[in-house]
Amino acid sequence: MSDKQNPRFQKIQSLIRRSDWKQAYKEARFLAKTSHLPELEQILISTLWNWIKSQVQRNQREEAKNNIRELLNFSTIPQEIQNEFPPVFRSLGLNSLLPKHFRLDISAPEIQNELVDLFLVKGEKSPELLPETLAEAKLVQDAFQKIEAQADDDALALLRPIAYHSPLAEWRIFMRGLVDYYRNNDAKSEESWKRLSSERPPYRIAEQLRKSLLQKQTASPQNLFHSFFNFFRNKTSSDPLSLKINLIETLKTLEQYAQQGKFKELVGRFQAFRNQFQKTEPALYERVLWIVRCLLISDAPPDVFRQFVECNLPLPFDPRGNLAYALFTMHYDKDYAPRWLKDTEDYIRKYADDDVNLIESSSPQIKARIKSIAYHHIAMNYLTDYTIPKSGKFTPLLEKSQELIEKAIAADPTYLHPYQMSIAIILLKNPKEKRGPYFSPIADVNKRILEHIPDCADAVEYLFGFYIHNNEPETAQTYFEKLEALNPLAVLTVIKKYNLLFTQIRKSLKEKDFTKAEQCLQKLQKNPIILHTFLYRFDVLTLVFAYVYDLLQNKNVSFNDYVRLTKKIGMEKPLPLMFAILVEGWKCGVPDKNLQSLEADWSKGISGRCNGNTAGMLGDLVAYTVSQEIQHPKIQKITNDACDFVSRAGQVKWNSERDLYCACQLLWMLAVQKQEAKYQKTFKELVRKGIKQHPNSLPFTFFLIEAEWMGNPRVLSYRRRQILDSYHKFMKNFASSQDVPEAALLIQIAEQRIKELEMPNKFAFDDYDYDDGYEDDYDDWDEDDEDDDDWNAEDKDNKRPSLFADMFTSFPSDWKLDIKKHGCITPMLKSMLEELIPKVLPPMLRKIFIECLEEVTLKNIPPRDIDDLVAKKIHSLSIPDQILLTRFIDANPTRSK
Repeated sequence: MSDKQNPRFQKIQSLIRRSDWKQAYKEARFLAKTSHLPELEQILISTLWNWIKSQVQRNQREEAKNNIRELLNFSTIPQEIQNEFPPVFRSLGLNSLLPKHFRLDISAPEIQNELVDLFLVKGEKSPELLPETLAEAKLVQDAFQKIEAQADDDALALLRPIAYHSPLAEWRIFMRGLVDYYRNNDAKSEESWKRLSSERPPYRIAEQLRKSLLQKQTASPQNLFHSFFNFFRNKTSSDPLSLKINLIETLKTLEQYAQQGKFKELVGRFQAFRNQFQKTEPALYERVLWIVRCLLISDAPPDVFRQFVECNLPLPFDPRGNLAYALFTMHYDKDYAPRWLKDTEDYIRKYADDDVNLIESSSPQIKARIKSIAYHHIAMNYLTDYTIPKSGKFTPLLEKSQELIEKAIAADPTYLHPYQMSIAIILLKNPKEKRGPYFSPIADVNKRILEHIPDCADAVEYLFGFYIHNNEPETAQTYFEKLEALNPLAVLTVIKKYNLLFTQIRKSLKEKDFTKAEQCLQKLQKNPIILHTFLYRFDVLTLVFAYVYDLLQNKNVSFNDYVRLTKKIGMEKPLPLMFAILVEGWKCGVPDKNLQSLEADWSKGISGRCNGNTAGMLGDLVAYTVSQEIQHPKIQKITNDACDFVSRAGQVKWNSERDLYCACQLLWMLAVQKQEAKYQKTFKELVRKGIKQHPNSLPFTFFLIEAEWMGNPRVLSYRRRQILDSYHKFMKNFASSQDVPEAALLIQIAEQRIKELEMPNKFAFDDYDYDDGYEDDYDDWDEDDEDDDDWNAEDKDNKRPSLFADMFTSFPSDWKLDIKKHGCITPMLKSMLEELIPKVLPPMLRKIFIECLEEVTLKNIPPRDIDDLVAKKIHSLSIPDQILLTRFIDANPTRSK
């Protein structure tokens, strides 16, 4: 048998093909003792060299140094391997071991840069490090300790002697930026850090800190860098700078393993991290443990996750790992699960019933809350899997969910979420037409909430509305007083005060208690200046109640007198006044014969020509009526007629911002909240007019966001991130307008939208109206929304849009070299790129794209990330510009092949 047919030689070849350099080298060295194959020496050299390179990548520095010394014992090392020596040797501080023709003068700036970086990052002090450079490096170490001790000025004083041509200049710039970073002066820190060389460690550390500023709230490894620096900032530490920066490199490695899907390596590297830092830095260790667990839960194979859990028990708040396994099973496909992996419910039940009691560090109150959360979680899981059955019979999932919710409430009655889930189940069981706008079982749940959570404003508000709707103002008064105590200055609280007065007047007039009605009317008339500024035209309603009061007392009242009064407050035509008198007259029990002539005038006027003032005033009064959901045939008829009248106002000229706003408000209630398709087109037209005439208006900015999404569950699922960003931008720009009456309700709704969009379940944004069922709506979506054209294709291939990445890769390669050469896009190159960019792109988007081209090229960002970069820049624009550009991108996507 020839040596090449030797099984050991065949094994070596197989190991080389698998890139297992360590084992291949060991096998080759063993074979070399008995075989004299000429290829063996070259195999030994190449496998050893590749092993060294992999050790350097894994930060096994001492092992790599020993292997380099072993490598240099070989007499003939191929030239192509020798050509790879310099960067590897110098990264290990072994410049002196390089062959002479590769060795650089130790006084050369690049050598001193590498040596000083090794000293600060790895703690390696080389004899080739010049004394003056070593002295400056120690100044940097001392300055870092000063920054940790929050003595920033002393740190800056220590850094001043370091000259701009020194190898430590980069570290001086980084430290100055770090001081500004801690002082929350992002602009100054960015100004310092953008001068750093991308080849040096300070740049890489600064980049991670930049990422952390953008992702402070996300459970991602980038966030570790922010917490790491702030952790050491808040205490004086004697740990050397090299240990801290070594920790950063470790965290960066964990991130890279997660991105590459190397979960086995991630677990192994984390165990080394645990051994090093669990005792010395327990707070940071627990944070890293939590983030690694999150990364493994979403993507790791079961056996790797099992290894992680077993090696780290007890996990924080999870003594036996049942909670971790429960979360893992929610992400893992049950069809491919190994036999040992149980169902989610089994793990959570074990955790709630047994494990919570084993958590010694928690108080009884915290344990009760954890149990309640656990039961609520199982119930939420059942409810997420629940679908509305066509038969109308409820599946066992809904019953199980209800049973678990009761257990959650029993475990901790002060935890709000189970009550909210109980309301969701009631809504699922009872169709909207059966329960109406307010429902007594939901009122009962809110009463239970107030027994244990007395300051829950949502529960108080629901019960107030419930008793107002049921015409029980005396009971509603009790809840209004609670609401007023919780938030006395809120505009919406004041509006509820007037709603309460209106209800009291209606009830008094209906019961012919004119004395009480007159008292309430006098209260209304005391503040006429405030009344006309509110969300609804309460100034008009005050006149209306006075008119109805006189009618019921059979007084001789003149309608024209009230028309003249309404003209003083801006009502040009009497149609809105007619509407309000008819509605309140029927509600208060005015005999039909007293309203017949007015009803005839209404029928004639509503078929006439529409104008902006009438549509605006009428829209405001109709919106108030629609919000009450009155079940009265005549009121419903004239309300529908009024809605259609306002819907004809799409082409009307609008001279008043308030009139346009009032019409938009009504159409928003109909098109978005009630999902009535026939009003959606006019709503969009009016919103566009409002934005064009009043680009900085809070209401029209809000309506523009709403017009884009229209509450469609499929839109919300597909564009959740974009919608959420739009609402956050809205809140950032207009949160200071909370005291503006028109703004108060819209801001409250925007806050609710954000909460719903951040909920990780399919019911978000639907106001729990599940009874219609999503399946019945699928056939209508493409017909109802003009912007849905590309969704079906998107659903089929589920690929990410890559409009800008595709454009980037289609450009000639020489322009990238030109940008790197000049450090920017030159005017000549910009004109060339303008010709290459498709003319269909809007000017603003072309400008953003060119900026991103420059950034991607200079910072070596992967081309596939250019779409995210463009999206970030778009989100920094105004909301109208943001929505317009987003719509353009959605309408013109190209797909990654």
